[in-house]
Amino acid sequence: MSLRRWWIGTGGLLLAIFSVAPVFWVTYVPVHDYPFHLARMAILSLGEKSGLLGTYYQFGSWLLPNMAMDAVVLPLTLLMSPVAASKLFLALTQLAFLGGCVVLHAVAFKRWSAWSLLSGLLIYNGIFLFGFFNYLFAAALALWGAALWLWSSSGWTRRWVAFGVAVLLMWGHMGGFAVYAILVGSFQLHIHLMAISREKWPLALRELTLDALPFVASLVLFLLVSPGSERAGDGLVYSPWLGAKPYAALFSLQSGVLWADVVVLLGLAALMLTLWLNRQLMLNRRVLTAAALLWLAFVVLPPDMLGSSFADVRIVPLAAMVTLLAFGTKETSTRWAEALVLTVALGLGLLKTVGLMSDWKAHQGVIEGIVSAMQKIPSGSTLFAATAAPEPSMVLTKPGARETWHPPLKHIGSYASVYGNVFVPMTFADRHKQPMVVLNEFLPIKEFHGDNPFKVPQPSDLIALAKSISEQVHSPGQPALGGVYLLVVGPERYGALPVLNGLNVFQVGAGFAIYHMVNASGVQDGG
Repeated sequence: MSLRRWWIGTGGLLLAIFSVAPVFWVTYVPVHDYPFHLARMAILSLGEKSGLLGTYYQFGSWLLPNMAMDAVVLPLTLLMSPVAASKLFLALTQLAFLGGCVVLHAVAFKRWSAWSLLSGLLIYNGIFLFGFFNYLFAAALALWGAALWLWSSSGWTRRWVAFGVAVLLMWGHMGGFAVYAILVGSFQLHIHLMAISREKWPLALRELTLDALPFVASLVLFLLVSPGSERAGDGLVYSPWLGAKPYAALFSLQSGVLWADVVVLLGLAALMLTLWLNRQLMLNRRVLTAAALLWLAFVVLPPDMLGSSFADVRIVPLAAMVTLLAFGTKETSTRWAEALVLTVALGLGLLKTVGLMSDWKAHQGVIEGIVSAMQKIPSGSTLFAATAAPEPSMVLTKPGARETWHPPLKHIGSYASVYGNVFVPMTFADRHKQPMVVLNEFLPIKEFHGDNPFKVPQPSDLIALAKSISEQVHSPGQPALGGVYLLVVGPERYGALPVLNGLNVFQVGAGFAIYHMVNASGVQDGG
């Protein structure tokens, strides 16, 4: 092994450590959707022992285009706890992104380069902060699949392998399949456009058609066997606000630690300018074509499709990574150029990691306080959730918008199902997206609550909600619940804690209050 490869390998190992350190540094990963993902892992892995599966939930279909986390974490729970397995999955996702970028760059440029390690600076982003883990894992594997396509020879063997990869990625998440299709399609489009320019367009058109077959066949298979295909008729929904995409794109590139993101951006800009002025930088047009098509997909795709939110914005961090991967140092570059790239990658990587670890650690107390209080809820209870705080948004220019992400508490109620036998109706259990569905007798409660906490910005809203919950749980035909509780996040906005008719204060702490519904007809006393 040459000294150059040794330094690149060592740098890659250090960046791999940096990329997973934040996940293992804290007890509770402060990510928007993490609580309900973790709750699902706990419920499904523990089975009937959880007290929830078979009582409130049952297994759904596994033929869904959203199964990456379930497919990886649930087998791991045979060896470790659901919490440990979920954290390991997050770490594998980050490592898959870093490794996929390194391998794709190496195949495209036909040599290993420290430049590819710069992609590690972008793997903590707004899409990770939202917790779209199924998509992220599948998108990371799409980079590996694209590298495999570039590395393999043209022919039917490559197409059959592409079909297998496409089906696997589609099972992980439809977005990962889309990324893979865009990457491979752009590579082939670049090649065959060159052929057309040489007046070989009939052959080029034939090869493009054949190369598209694995992806068309994958989509046909999805439409035939997956319950998720039922959402294909939902239509395309675009935002009427022209600023939606620009603001969302800016958010998606942020890690949540603004100063670290600014330093990384300035560092990358300075590095590229230095190398360009010294003529040490080169461009791979095939990868650049892929980046251009990813950006185009972001522009033309609607925010909502197939029941998923932010379908367009999810592409942005990956488009930024691939744009970065389109560049590289020249093969004839001097040692100082490669050394400079490696130094910048490691320096900025360490800086961003320390920033994330510090930020995440600073907000553990808020999460721990709420989770500890929910652990005191008796087994067999039901927990409704509400929030007086503004909902986390991708538009960070509004006053107080950034604070809603430090930490994001929208789905924190789902932690009650992780650490106890507590039914939380808002925990995601969509038969088109998750392999866990609510039993029919409890569907009215699920439909009443929905997938998000109730919004109660004013004390009057909370009082009205308490009345609605009481009416719902006592409605005719509603199966008897255990103790009924209500988690309210952000009650300090009210000033004094509202007095609710029929509910007593159970727990109060920094940033939350939990009420307990007093015993009434049809509701068992939860203690």
